[in-house]
Amino acid sequence: YVIPKPFDKRVVEAVADAVARAAIRTGVARKTVEIKQDNVI
Repeated sequence: YVIPKPFDKRVVEAVADAVARAAIRTGVARKTVEIKQDNVI
């Protein structure tokens, strides 16, 4: 396995994107945001 450092900028962006998508999909998001298209690490 390749485990990235916790403060790797790519990890932060990917996790934030995934959380935003999940919040929007489940209806718990209070704000709408522009989500980048298919970020892949």
